Amino acid sequence: MTLIKGDLAERLKRNAQRLQSDIYKVPKVFEGNSDSWPGDWVGRAILALCCHYNTSHFVEIKKQLDEIINSLEDYINEDGYFGPVINFKEVSEQQLSGNSWYLRGLVEYYKISKDLYILELIKKVENSLLLKLKEPFLKYEVGDFVIGEVNGSAKQDLDSWKLSSDIGCAFILMDGITAVYELLPSASLKEIIEILIKKFLAFNHKNNNYQTHAYLSTLRGILRFANQNNDYLKEVVIKLFDVYLNFGMTLNYANYNWFGKPFWTETCCVVDSYILAGELFKISNELKYVTLMNRIYFNGIRRAQRDNGGAGCDTCLDSDNHLLKVYLYEAEFCCTMRLAEGLSYIGENLIINDTICLYNSFSNEKVKMVINRKEIKIHPLISLKLYLPLGVEGESKIREINKDYFIDIKSLSFHKEYNITYLGDIIYTRKKDGKYSPISNMLKEKESIYESILD
Repeated sequence: MTLIKGDLAERLKRNAQRLQSDIYKVPKVFEGNSDSWPGDWVGRAILALCCHYNTSHFVEIKKQLDEIINSLEDYINEDGYFGPVINFKEVSEQQLSGNSWYLRGLVEYYKISKDLYILELIKKVENSLLLKLKEPFLKYEVGDFVIGEVNGSAKQDLDSWKLSSDIGCAFILMDGITAVYELLPSASLKEIIEILIKKFLAFNHKNNNYQTHAYLSTLRGILRFANQNNDYLKEVVIKLFDVYLNFGMTLNYANYNWFGKPFWTETCCVVDSYILAGELFKISNELKYVTLMNRIYFNGIRRAQRDNGGAGCDTCLDSDNHLLKVYLYEAEFCCTMRLAEGLSYIGENLIINDTICLYNSFSNEKVKMVINRKEIKIHPLISLKLYLPLGVEGESKIREINKDYFIDIKSLSFHKEYNITYLGDIIYTRKKDGKYSPISNMLKEKESIYESILD
């Protein structure tokens, strides 16, 4: 288990405290489960609490989780999921999206509890819902909306589908279905997943104004599946993630809610982007993903977290809009809960491929890293790489004092051309002519990986 300190620890603590609110406890957590998004609120809540429990092992969080799980039977339908029993002649993509979070939550809770009732419930939903989606997804087409609402809305019927203004949200199911497949692999479920992937890849997501949260959640699911089955799909995910980086990411490493529609950001998507960057670093070992992870955390995720520990939406910072401000203080119905998985993932993946990925104090069974304004203290001496933000310079000399190892930092100053900065990294650059440099160029900048601990 990793003991997290510093800024990340404080953010985890505040988010966990926010999730102790009544709206995330029985019975209100089920009351927030609206008819338009069945399973969404409670599914995200279960997943969020599982993530915090894995990070902290707080007894109160487990108790809160158990109360939700023990109350499920009073709210799910006879087939084991939320909302009306689907007849598969007309499917609501928002119902699939919501129940995807429900499945993710059940899988994570089962990993914690090993509760056989939960395992049987997952199998029940697999048989009653997941394995019956072949024909509906073969008929799926993307809807056409001018603009939707922050919490999405179902506004269009098309063939066998009730479509959402959160364009493509049916494919959020990829996250839940691949989590089930990872737990309970089968040829029948594999066939359904492959149908979903083939249909998803048939669309031009940028031109269809896909919701970027749905897009990245789908990519996370595809990558989870690819890690078990198909190396080719890993390359597909890398290419599609590049599409997001170039056309779906704002200048402060947040997101446009849709491709091509710069109205507001959504923390859910920002979290997705961090997790994807981390998972792609694991399989590629390309250091550009570590740079990206830091910039997303310091400029996107930290910016999105509110004083109450929750998370909300901001305006989209780009070459046309120079003003970054709050658009919605808190999206307690989604973003606050998704932030939990994001912060927990960061804490659980501070070291990837022998690289310390985030400039944050922590300790685990192998290493202890303590940071202050003048030096970094690491114990014991092992072979690791340490990411340092752009503009932070480290001396190559390592000092040993009582078997602790110190790396001196020459300067915490940033290059003058950067207009706005956080300690962790740049937000964006502004050139002399007043124009902002595009994300694609920033990702090509010299990597700031410092060989901190030598063999």
